[in-house]
Amino acid sequence: LIDVERKFADGVAKAAEAIKIAPNFPDSYSIRSNGYLMYVFDNHRRIARDQSLAQLGYARKDAEKYIRLVPSDPYGFVSLASVMNNTAFLTKDKNEFRRVFAMGNRLMSSDNLTPQLRAEAHVMRGLAYSNLGDNDRALKEYNEALRLAPNDPGKWETRADYWRNLGQQSM
Repeated sequence: LIDVERKFADGVAKAAEAIKIAPNFPDSYSIRSNGYLMYVFDNHRRIARDQSLAQLGYARKDAEKYIRLVPSDPYGFVSLASVMNNTAFLTKDKNEFRRVFAMGNRLMSSDNLTPQLRAEAHVMRGLAYSNLGDNDRALKEYNEALRLAPNDPGKWETRADYWRNLGQQSM
């Protein structure tokens, strides 16, 4: 519902039902967190900042619950870093970006990261660097993400957004 059909409210509601039935089933928290995050991501130009921050707060709470339930799964930390980056972008909280960067460093030291998750961690660090004004390091992170996941269109889009945000419309 969330990823394919973009029915965020329905997906969040279904995940909430699952949580009521099985409150220690971690995937429901991950799915619901993703629903809140994707709602903000898809609607950020149409919803008020306060509404975005509220949705991101719910997403963070669920991502943190997922991590408590499955602390060995690096996906939970990548998901939380994404929520934190989006929250920090809206609040302009540089310390939150630094926390994302520190989380990315801890992730990079993990032995159980797939190339795709490692690429996601590089993207999260790149976004934090970019929002802290360190564009050279951000570009290095985006390039490394592309090296690790060259067939992932999202990685190409992230780097294109980087160039667009710097005012370069074409290569």
